[in-house]
Amino acid sequence: MIAVIGEALIDVIHRPGHEIVETVGGGPLNTARAAAHLGAKVTFICPISTDERGERVAGVLTDDVISIGLPTRSDAPTPIAHAVLDVQGHASYDFSLSGTALADITSAQAVSAVGDATAIHVGTLALALPEMSAAVAEVVEALTPGQLLMADPNCRPVFLDGNAQFQRMWPLVASRADLIKISDDDLRYLYEDDEVSALKQLRQHTDAVVLITRGSAGVTVLGGDQRRDVPSAKVSVVDTVGAGDVFSGAFLAWWQRAGYGRSQAQDMDAVCAAAGYAAVAASISCTKTGAQSPTILEMERAGAHLLRKLLAQ
Repeated sequence: MIAVIGEALIDVIHRPGHEIVETVGGGPLNTARAAAHLGAKVTFICPISTDERGERVAGVLTDDVISIGLPTRSDAPTPIAHAVLDVQGHASYDFSLSGTALADITSAQAVSAVGDATAIHVGTLALALPEMSAAVAEVVEALTPGQLLMADPNCRPVFLDGNAQFQRMWPLVASRADLIKISDDDLRYLYEDDEVSALKQLRQHTDAVVLITRGSAGVTVLGGDQRRDVPSAKVSVVDTVGAGDVFSGAFLAWWQRAGYGRSQAQDMDAVCAAAGYAAVAASISCTKTGAQSPTILEMERAGAHLLRKLLAQ
């Protein structure tokens, strides 16, 4: 089982020249859905509201056969993220989080929900909101030696600028993480330096294998003294909303299907194979509106297409 801890919310998407659209979103929820769409068994740990928008969130989880990790629902409203897209499809975000359902979680609930999951994914607002970050801290502390932890800061500067909670939580999570997925933009944001210096700062907190996602330029995988570059598929981009989340979910789905756990996290061949699969999934998601992850069939078709291209070279 893969346990994903983090926010579910409603994305209100503002696209130039189009009507405003509401979709179920949240980075961790996108990750959970991507993993489930690709055949993984997933539990999602987040307080879900009893309001109409919360019903939409719960309905999506049920439809995707994702286990709802917390036993009770919250009477507080569903949080909202406003995603404003530019003409290239890149999103900037603003959040309405105060007084929402995200506060209705306890550390004991989160630890119980994780249980004996073989892989745990944390990140985004769960590292910055008081109640959720406290729950994540307890989960990290309670992890067994065999449980793999994947972390993605998935930075939202509008929310994280000056956020002391995140500044405390990120080093804690990074120190236990086996895999850190981080975009090149997030690396620069967190450490305010060139990439080489930023990585040196990150390495002060962690020995994890680091996967730096670079959009259309692919993924750089760093483990020990090794560096490998994994290409992404070239596609016509509709938007990039949730592509990084899809990457993480696809990575963990591949990892679970391969029967891998924490003991393989330092195996660069295994990590790069999973990263290649995840990069294709993220590329496919960019051909769709919003964070729509690919299905197994779409991945099989993409794999066959890429193989034909390689054989034709």
